[in-house]
Amino acid sequence: MPGRKPLLEIVGLRTQFFLHEGVVTALDGIDFTVYEKESVGIVGETGCGKSMTAFSILRLVPGPGKITAGNIFFMEPQDVRQRRMQLEIEAQEWYRRSSLVEKKKLVALYDYRDTGRKKKAKKLTPAQIDKIVPPDRVPTGVTRYYLAQNAKTMPASDKVGRAAALFSFDLLTRTDDQMRSIRGKSISMIFQDPATALDPVFTVAYQLGEVISLHQGIYDRAVLDKKIEEVLKLVRIAAPVNVMKQYPHELSGGMKQRVMIALALSCSPSLLIADEPTTALDVTIQAQILNLLRDLMRTTGSSMMLITHNLGVVAEVCDRICVMYAGRIVEEAETFELFANPRHPYTAGLLAAFPKLGERKDELSVIRGTVPNLMRPFQGCAFVERCEKATEVCGEDMPRRVEISPGHFVSCHLWTGKEGPNVR
Repeated sequence: MPGRKPLLEIVGLRTQFFLHEGVVTALDGIDFTVYEKESVGIVGETGCGKSMTAFSILRLVPGPGKITAGNIFFMEPQDVRQRRMQLEIEAQEWYRRSSLVEKKKLVALYDYRDTGRKKKAKKLTPAQIDKIVPPDRVPTGVTRYYLAQNAKTMPASDKVGRAAALFSFDLLTRTDDQMRSIRGKSISMIFQDPATALDPVFTVAYQLGEVISLHQGIYDRAVLDKKIEEVLKLVRIAAPVNVMKQYPHELSGGMKQRVMIALALSCSPSLLIADEPTTALDVTIQAQILNLLRDLMRTTGSSMMLITHNLGVVAEVCDRICVMYAGRIVEEAETFELFANPRHPYTAGLLAAFPKLGERKDELSVIRGTVPNLMRPFQGCAFVERCEKATEVCGEDMPRRVEISPGHFVSCHLWTGKEGPNVR
C-alpha cells in the first residue's frame, strides 16, 4: 500500500501441532501486513486458523504447538525494511543460480514444506525441490544461509547491517523477557470470552492496575487509581469509580467486554488484536462495542486486527479484509473491493451464503462439504474438494498468491493461468 508505513508484517508464517496421531498444520505459510492506523479483518470458518494467527503473533501458541517457519516483523523502520527486502532479493537470485547439489544441501538444512523432519534430499528431483523451496519465494532459512556463505567477502559494516536488517525486528527472534514487555504495551489482545479472560477473584481496579504498573511503572495508589478511572471513562463506562471496586461476576456481559477493552488499551498499544469481541453479546450491545472500537481506533491512532466469522462486523469496522481457509489466506483486499468483486470461490461462497436485505430467497446458498482435516498434508489447494470451479491442477499444485488488481491478492489457479480441465 503506497505511502503507508507497515506496522506488522507477517511472512510465510507456519504454526504446527505435533501430536501422536500426526502433525496438524494450523497455519500454512500465511502472508499479510497491517499498516499504521488501519483496521484489518481476519474472517473464515471455525478452525481455519484465525485465533492461532493472533496467538502466533504474541508467541502464546499452546503446547504441543510450535512456530516452524516464517517471520513476524513488528515496528520495523522503513530503512531497515528496505535493506532486508534487498537482501531477500539477492538471496533469491543467488538461489536461482545455485547448482542442484547446492539446492539439495539447502533443502536438507531447511525444509520449507515439510513437517519439521528432514527429507532425504539426495533422492529429490528438481521439481520436488522447487515445491519445497519455490524459486520465486525463498524462505528466511535460505536467506540466512546466503548471508552466512557470503559473510567472508562482505565488509564488516555491511555484514553487521545486513544481519541486523534480517533479525532485529522479527518477534520470533525475541527472548521471553522481551516478549513480555511487548505484550500488553505494544501489542494488546481482547480475548474471545471476557467472563473467562477476567480473573473472578480480583477487582477491576486490581487487574487494570497490575497491567499499568508493570508496563508504565506507576505504583503510587492515588496516581494509579486516577489512571484506571481515565481508562474506564475512555471506554464509556458511566460510573468508573464504582466499577473499579467491583468483581467480574458483578458486571453484565457488555460491561465485562468494556473492561476487557480498557485492559487492552490501558498502555496505548500500537496494535490491538480483537478476537471475536462481540461473541455472546446481544445485537444491541454488539453494535455499541463495534462503535466503541471504531471510535477508539480513531482517537488513539492504534491499528486493529479484528478476528471474526461475521462478515457484517468486518464490513462495519475494517479497512481491509483477509479471508482464511484451512490455515491459509486465500484472498485479501480492501473491504469495499472484496464485497463488490470476490475473486476466490470460497470468498464468493461465503458472501452468497449471507442474507441480503430486500432480496427474497427460498433458501440460502451453501458451500458443500466440510472443512478438511488439517492433519492431512495438501499437495494443492485445500478448497479443492468443495470448489465448484476446481480443475485438475488444483489438486496437484498449491496456488501462488497473485495481485490481480492494486491491493487485491488471491491464491487460486483461476487467476494464475494454470487452469486445467474440470475434474467435476
